[in-house]
Amino acid sequence: MRKWDRIASLLGISLGVLLVISSLKLDLGQFNNPGPGFMPFVSGILLTALCFAYGVRSIWIKDDDYEKKESPWPRENWEKLIGVLVALFLFTFLLTTLGYLLSIFLLMIFLFWVGEPGKWIIIGIKAALTVLATYIVFGKWLMIQFPKGFLGV
Repeated sequence: MRKWDRIASLLGISLGVLLVISSLKLDLGQFNNPGPGFMPFVSGILLTALCFAYGVRSIWIKDDDYEKKESPWPRENWEKLIGVLVALFLFTFLLTTLGYLLSIFLLMIFLFWVGEPGKWIIIGIKAALTVLATYIVFGKWLMIQFPKGFLGV
């Protein structure tokens, strides 16, 4: 278990540092007037710090029971994990083509199906309600502009 904790810690630190470096290419702005790179910069610092603390914790633990624990990622969950990563990757590329509403709807259907397979009508209703809620909160209330796809929505 300790080996997997160290690997996860190093992976998180690497992603955090990459996020910080990438956000420096954007304008950070001021604390009272943040630019587009401010939130990714702060998120990268937090991710790096938390993963570093997690790695240090895994080194300091001196418990034999901890060593005998199985991985929290059983083999049967790897297919789901890879499926979700592929779906998120596809979502980022299809967002501008399909638009926010259709692409997030398809993503939510897939995520609900992977998380808890069931009747498709229930999954579709959950996905539609999720899309509607995000559209009302972010699109109408906060007035964030979403990418419009080939359908114009």
